[in-house]
Amino acid sequence: MSWRHYRHTLRVLCVLLALSTGSALAAGNPHVDVEIQGISGDLLKNARAYLSIETYHDSATLTQSLVDRLNARAPEEIRKALEPYGYYDTKVVSDLTETETGWHAKYVVTPGTPVQIRKVDIQLSGAGKDDAVFRNYLDKLPLKPGDQLNQPVYENIKQ
Repeated sequence: MSWRHYRHTLRVLCVLLALSTGSALAAGNPHVDVEIQGISGDLLKNARAYLSIETYHDSATLTQSLVDRLNARAPEEIRKALEPYGYYDTKVVSDLTETETGWHAKYVVTPGTPVQIRKVDIQLSGAGKDDAVFRNYLDKLPLKPGDQLNQPVYENIKQ
């Protein structure tokens, strides 16, 4: 082979390398678009905070097997995220599809009926039981019979 042929082959290889590198850069790292339907507000915010797949959605280490594992965990993570708000019978249907840029994870959430408070019975004992500050606090508690259970509010009251 002549030097001229080697140069031509080298040019072709360089062009092919540039094209493949350019398309890889244009495509970027794969990512997961996460869509959650059926909930909003604090429920949606908490569900997103609990979701592992949301945490890794732009990770450079995403692979099909990792995305499959994260997607398999998602329904239970969403159920756990809704429990502090009184939803203990949440149903989650998941759908994972591959896209040109990675994956699309869709979760359709049916929260179910929330737990409602039937009775609030707080009794003070000891030296402070007749204290006006404690009595005033108990009279204005943000927790009444018929209210939906809200674990953060309940924990705040206990504190």
